Amino acid sequence: MRRDARSTHPFISSSSRQRRSSSMRRTLGADPITAMSIFVQDRILNVSPAYLRPGFAFGGSCLPKDIRALQALARGAGIAVPLLDSVLVSNTARIAGIAAEIQASGARRVALLGLSFKKGTDDLRESPYLLLAEKLVAAGIELRIHDPDVDLERLLGVNQAFVAEHLPTLPALLTTMTNALAAADAVIVCKRLAGIEHLPSTLRVFDIEYILRRT
Repeated sequence: MRRDARSTHPFISSSSRQRRSSSMRRTLGADPITAMSIFVQDRILNVSPAYLRPGFAFGGSCLPKDIRALQALARGAGIAVPLLDSVLVSNTARIAGIAAEIQASGARRVALLGLSFKKGTDDLRESPYLLLAEKLVAAGIELRIHDPDVDLERLLGVNQAFVAEHLPTLPALLTTMTNALAAADAVIVCKRLAGIEHLPSTLRVFDIEYILRRT
């Protein structure tokens, strides 16, 4: 029930999502009314600017895992959840679309500002920014990455394994903001880091989280 409530956050405005989730709860023996009474006790995140704003893809160690778990529960119960099934597909398409946009811009040397999936953590598991970096490196773009939250010497376990699988060249790419911007012809802003308000005017800026437009 906790997993269902957490994964419901991105779909709060979808009545069809709630109806389908209710079907899953009934089939699996949970009371839909009780489940939603728990969900609406959250007065901070359910309806807030944390979700009701444009942005990039999501990631991290929780939400993707929870969505897959719910998909597995639905399959086991014989319940079709087409909206839920589309979420990770759409998320992957969002990452691919931004990668294609950057490649089409003609930028060959790119600075990526932010790598972990959110500010204040070094968790790189399913980080959309790391997956974006993986696509750009594969496309032959010269990438430099700055993220003060990420210390390579402190990466352990599955966090380290995810990097090894998707971006094994990270030790050579991670640098200071000054060095990342020095030879760049474009910059991707992923997180609100110190100094991003004063990016060189000569750079093409991809503000994929709309950070520079927020007040």
